[in-house]
Amino acid sequence: LQFSETNGNRPRGVINAMSGGEAAFCSGSSCPSATASGQVDEAIQLDGNDDYLTLDHVLSPTLQPFTAMAWVYAASQNGIIQEQADGSGAGRTWLGLQGNNNLFANIGNRVVQSSASLSTGQWHHVAITHDGRATRLYVNGQPDGLLYRNSEFSDGDLFLGASKNLS
Repeated sequence: LQFSETNGNRPRGVINAMSGGEAAFCSGSSCPSATASGQVDEAIQLDGNDDYLTLDHVLSPTLQPFTAMAWVYAASQNGIIQEQADGSGAGRTWLGLQGNNNLFANIGNRVVQSSASLSTGQWHHVAITHDGRATRLYVNGQPDGLLYRNSEFSDGDLFLGASKNLS
């Protein structure tokens, strides 16, 4: 994601390469800060409370293989990185942190979790791939979680930094 123009220190939106350049948006107090120093250039800073970005429907996990990645700087031990809304199906968590900062995903209503814990106060590159049958997690470029499970249909929006219930 790349930032579009800003309003003070908050982005009005970002350009989303995943969905062909369509934008991700936020509004009002839900907009994260765009002034944080990132792993590469600048980063958005989500407060873990009410900051999030919304991307219009990107894909349904049942219709095509996908990969989603993020650089994360974990400040707490639980949180949603990317989660898809239900739409007319069942949206699930693509990437999140739980327990002792273990990366997890919930695809097909089954959870796969990394064995490695992400250290707080450090940048980590996290990723999920799903090919319709297998879900794989990666932490800092290394495979760290595998689950064989069919995915569920969802045409809902994708939230960055919030659950599908916007919490």
